[in-house]
Amino acid sequence: MCYLASQKFIHRDLAARNCMIDDNGIIKVADFGLSEDIYSQNYFRQLEDDNNSSPVKLPLKWMALESIHDGLFSEKSDVWSYGVLCWEVFSLGRVPYPGLDPMGIVELLNTGGRLHTPNNEACSNEIYSLMTSCWSESPDDRPVFSDLVSSINALIEPLAGYLDFTDINFCLENDVKV
Repeated sequence: MCYLASQKFIHRDLAARNCMIDDNGIIKVADFGLSEDIYSQNYFRQLEDDNNSSPVKLPLKWMALESIHDGLFSEKSDVWSYGVLCWEVFSLGRVPYPGLDPMGIVELLNTGGRLHTPNNEACSNEIYSLMTSCWSESPDDRPVFSDLVSSINALIEPLAGYLDFTDINFCLENDVKV
């Protein structure tokens, strides 16, 4: 994402479902445009497109506040989505905001609520803190991808050898912080 941001590219749908790992272990970011057919309406918020009479489906659970309220997308809105993507990874593939419908998600975010720390040993306080920095209400308070690269490298370097997921216990409830 750092490279895409440096090229002034805004993804607008950064989520685990749009990330692939190649044979060399390199993550490739994609967007197949099929997500609206695969995922239920709880993942997307439908908006009317001014240029088209058909509704536009947007990935609400991964969207920044300014994207939800004002339709504004930027590197900083992709950073918000990246924080949710990190939450997906460190929660071992959980779906964000379980049990909340689209309006419940908007209400939660408007009142300052965010996703809880993934309840397992793989997510340190430092990693969760990095996620929450991505979810700052003001885009100006969020990091840029170039800053995230250094922070992430420092945090994951100790984990690079091996993570044993066989003994990790994680909770399936209470993933939303109010």
